[in-house]
Amino acid sequence: MVMHATALSTSNPYYPKRIFYIVNLRPSDKKSTVHPYGIAYVTSDDNGETWSSIKTIFLSEQWDKDVLKGCWEPSVYKGLCAVLEECGNTSAAYNKEDKAFAVFDFDNTTIMNDVEYSLFAYIIENLKFDFSPEELHKRLIDSPVSPDFKLSAGDGRIITAGDLADDIYEACKELYGKPLDEITNTDAYKDYRAKIRYMYDALDDVMPSADVSAWLFNIIAVGSTGEEIQALTRESTYSAIAKAQVKKDSLGRYLKKRVQDYPPTWGEGKTAAIIKYIAPLHGGKGPVRTLYNQQPKYLLQRRDSF
Repeated sequence: MVMHATALSTSNPYYPKRIFYIVNLRPSDKKSTVHPYGIAYVTSDDNGETWSSIKTIFLSEQWDKDVLKGCWEPSVYKGLCAVLEECGNTSAAYNKEDKAFAVFDFDNTTIMNDVEYSLFAYIIENLKFDFSPEELHKRLIDSPVSPDFKLSAGDGRIITAGDLADDIYEACKELYGKPLDEITNTDAYKDYRAKIRYMYDALDDVMPSADVSAWLFNIIAVGSTGEEIQALTRESTYSAIAKAQVKKDSLGRYLKKRVQDYPPTWGEGKTAAIIKYIAPLHGGKGPVRTLYNQQPKYLLQRRDSF
């Protein structure tokens, strides 16, 4: 059993401070199981002193036989096997001079959650920004965002990105340079953490994904080297990220400049990246059909069309 995430309910009128632990149930490597994995939760109404019994809210499909095949969801496992049977080295269509290949989407597909946002969350929680509060304020409202960019406050009111950036800046000034264990219970820390996360979510509601990612990248990576970002990503327990579409200076530090004509790898940009950079390595041929669609196209996710 692996604990995955926590949440504190503040809007529930019956249990305003109930803590939820969302739990991944996974089989032991040494035991067989009918269900490869499940999702469950436990709750506490006394700040974690006692917990409810575990409540299962999802179980994956059952295997045909009680045989452990890792943690694969059965339909995914069967789909992968079908592709290998059709295109692998034991199929009649196999050509060692012209091998088939597959492309897998990563964030929120191969893995749970998004690597870039997970790193952002780690930086927020641990105040890992490698610059001053003044520089953070500048980056929060730098292009593609502007100070007068309008955002929803969630209660019908409209606020601006500049208002949020000002509040985050004021809170960060109180926290800057102080040990983390001395500030995590302060109002300034809670205010800063909540508002910078909210700013990301509010921008994500009204801006194209590529612009949101550009804003995020400007905050967490511009001015750092790839090695520094990789080290910080490993520190946050997630795989390292790569940003081939962003230019670097002579010292290898990322700049706030994109490589010309490099497609942003979100939505339809994924298809464009495959066509431009991956297919040419395979004689212009596209990847084998994916598990999301039965047509032999460049489809990575249901919303990505070619």
